[in-house]
Formats: sequence, structure tokens, C-alpha cells
Amino acid sequence: MFGVEELKELLKDLDDTTNALFRLASLVSSNHQPAMQRTSRKARTLARDLRQAHKSAKELYFAIRNVWQGDCHQIHEAKLCLEDRVDVPKRAASGPVFSLIFAATSSDGKKMWHEAAVHALDHEQDEGDKAQTTVVHPQTGNSRRVIVVTPPNWSTKPQVNAVENICVAMGPVLCSKPQLAFVLSHPIQIGTTQLDGPRPTLCTWSEKISLETVFAGQGGGKSTSVLSLRLRMLLALRLASNTLQLLQTQWFHGALSHDKIFFLAGTTCSGGKNLSTDFTRPFVTATFTKGSPTPSQRDVEPREALLELGILLLEVWHQKSLEAYYNLTKSPVEYYERLAIALRWLDDIDDPPPEMYDKAVAHCIKGMIGGEARLGQWDDPNFWNGVCGDIIEPLSKNCKMWR
Repeated sequence: MFGVEELKELLKDLDDTTNALFRLASLVSSNHQPAMQRTSRKARTLARDLRQAHKSAKELYFAIRNVWQGDCHQIHEAKLCLEDRVDVPKRAASGPVFSLIFAATSSDGKKMWHEAAVHALDHEQDEGDKAQTTVVHPQTGNSRRVIVVTPPNWSTKPQVNAVENICVAMGPVLCSKPQLAFVLSHPIQIGTTQLDGPRPTLCTWSEKISLETVFAGQGGGKSTSVLSLRLRMLLALRLASNTLQLLQTQWFHGALSHDKIFFLAGTTCSGGKNLSTDFTRPFVTATFTKGSPTPSQRDVEPREALLELGILLLEVWHQKSLEAYYNLTKSPVEYYERLAIALRWLDDIDDPPPEMYDKAVAHCIKGMIGGEARLGQWDDPNFWNGVCGDIIEPLSKNCKMWR
């Protein structure tokens, strides 16, 4: 017979052994990489679409800046909603569609908010269709590949009217017949054209709160239950996808973090004390003031960007910031300091995330993408393919029941 204290000691030893075996199994599983890992066709297709979205997002920022140079308002702001762009049907006549909320503040403090979609037109429509063919020289018999450009079909090309000031143009677009929509056309400019889709509307939300505030328990509920499982899974997928879409653009500076992600909020009572938060539409925001220089964009190494994404995904799962989880009075700044604490958090078996989620986080933090321990550069298509296959695809599978 064992005494109570002896039994407690045996149970403690058993727990320690079980935890050690769990950590060992997780380490072996996460470090197991096929020698020649092949990225799925779906991941490669998604990577191609996200590269196009990244290019259009960069152009969109400067196009919006160009149409907000007037004296109509003191401050202009654009809120760009985060779209994962997974399983989006390919359109023959347009590129990605961006959901935005345009906000303007006058000198007397009055605000005007409008929601509108901006359709990025496919640039190849302006240039014509390109196709490769092989030409054989009649005398030498040598062959070479050439690109044949078919002139664009001008009968189907939409007529775009350039916008000089989006605040002035918003009114006519709201009540236009036939329906008008905003487009991002080539060269970089905002225009309007007849196009099916959601009509711009007035926005009823007047405030915004950051994901950092949500983690602090001020987002409309307790810090342990603000975001449901569904909301966390969908948010994680959007964060991973937009790391590729928006990094190295003017929409935010440096790597993605909890203080750069926002949600719409509005008052729920006449006193204005309670906030109702829309967690279904996370967004990033950019402010445009007349005469101000274009903010510089700090280059971020792929390993740093993925590490910060991995930390952010862990924060979303636990609904706590890294600093709050480890009671840090000062957040580490250097890459290897943050890597060490992120690895420690990844190996923590207290409330571990689902398997596919954990797999994506492990790839982010350990920097093992596409079977390669050394990450490529931002312009390397294989790096984009690897991120889509190792990070975005597992997160997408996690969301399958809610999509």
C-alpha cells in the first residue's frame, strides 16, 4: 500500500514523464521534413493570386493618396479590410477586389464614413493577351520561342472615368444609375466604371479598437472569451494570408503585430459607454494628410516577418499578448531574443492549439518553409509557394467547417 504522499509523488513523476514524451514527439514531428517536399498545385495557384494582390495593394495605396490631395477635409483615412483570398473564383475581367472604409475628418471634427469596394482591373486587358509560340527559321531550321501579343478587345474593355477627389466622387457613385463602382486602373489611379457588385454605402460604425486592446480584455467581454473558436481560426487565416499580401507595402510598417490590426466598433447605448465590436472584419488603416511625405517602408526579412506572424498566431489562440502571457515588463526586441521566447511558448503544452494550427505556427517560428531551413527572399516564387503550402493551407483546412 502506498501512502498519500508517496502516491502524489508517483503521479507527479508520471505527469513529468508524460509531458516529456509529448514534447519529444512534438519536436520530432515538427522537425520531420521530406527531402524533396513538393508544393501542391493549389498552393502554387494561391501564391500566384497573392502576388497579384500584393502588387495591386501597393498600387492601391498610392492611387488613394493621389485622390486625397484636396482641401475638402483636414484628415483622410482608409481602412483596408483583410481578405484571405483563399478559394476566390477567378474573374476573367478583373483582378482582386479590395473592401475599404473611407473616412474623412473636417476641421470642425465632423466625420464622414463610407464603405466601398475597389476592383483592381487586370492589367493584361490594357496590354492585350500574351501567348508563347515557337517559330522555325525557314533557312537555318533553328527554332526560338517568341511572345505574340494579341491586341486588346476594345469592345469589352470597360470605360473608366478618372477620379480627382474621392470625397467629391463618393456622392454621385452612391446614387448613380446605372450603378457605378470604383476601380484601380492602369496607370495607377482610382476611377469609376459601370460594374456589378456591392454599391458603396454609408458606414454606421464610428470607432475602432485594436487587437492589442482586445487582448487586454477591453473588447466587449472577458479576456478569456472575447473571440470564439470560429473567429480565432478565421482571423488566423487572414493574418497569414495578408502577411504576404501587405508586407513590404505602405499599409503598415515593419512586421504584422497586434497593435496594427483593428476592428470596427460602435456605441450600443445613448450614453456612448458600451462598445459593440464587429470581429468579422479585421482591417489595417492608413492616414493621408495633405502635403505630408509618403511614409517610408522598413524592409523586413522573411525570417523576421514569419517569426512575428507565429507569435501573433499564438497570441490569437491564447487571446493574450506575448508580454501578458509571460508577465514581461519589457518586450524583447532583438530577433534571437524573440525567437527564444517564441520557441518556449510553442513547446508549452498548456492549452495547445489544434494540430493544423500548431503545424502552421511551428513553420512560422522555426523558419522551415518548403523543406528548406534557409528562407528565400521576398521576390522568390518558391518562398511564396512554401508559405502558402506550409502555413496558409493548414490554417485554411482548420477553417473548412466555417467557410
